[in-house]
Amino acid sequence: MFSDEMTMTQFYSYSYCRHVRRPPSTRYNPKYTVPTIKQAPKIMIWGAMSAYGRAGLWFMPPNSTINGTAYLQILQEKLPTFMSVHGTRYFQQDGAPCQGTQLVRDWLCISGIKVLGPRPGNSLDLNVIENVWHLLKRKVADKNPTSAGDLRKKIIRVWTTEITPEYCKTLVHCMPKRIMTMLKNRGLPTKY
Repeated sequence: MFSDEMTMTQFYSYSYCRHVRRPPSTRYNPKYTVPTIKQAPKIMIWGAMSAYGRAGLWFMPPNSTINGTAYLQILQEKLPTFMSVHGTRYFQQDGAPCQGTQLVRDWLCISGIKVLGPRPGNSLDLNVIENVWHLLKRKVADKNPTSAGDLRKKIIRVWTTEITPEYCKTLVHCMPKRIMTMLKNRGLPTKY
């Protein structure tokens, strides 16, 4: 079971537009400008997936972040059920500070959940859910959410209808190749 947290903004696609190519004398033509958005709605979520598909999402309350206590609550509420339904025995997280608290480590140990790790602080991110987040962000941005509520609805719709079990299976089954590439590159960056 792979899990991670991520923040999604209403105008995700704009965050990657840094430069605009335009013909001479068209500097202020709206066709060749990139609008800026001040304080676009954001949603922080936690999700999990395995080779059997997506597990589920947990939405943080507005204007809050995931700390050790919140993370523990998410795990207690969601993880045992997801791992049981998916028949998974191992749990992968990315080593964020909230995941390394003694409270969380103790609960994982007491619950008998085998965690892959520990992960060094600046290690490469081999968590395949990062690929799922990227696809989710792209697909939700293509649907042009109009508000925070619409953003949430579109995240759920894409998660449940467009993140397929086949896609998740492909990602998980490429893990040996990812690890071999990382080892061959001696821990330096890879295409993954």
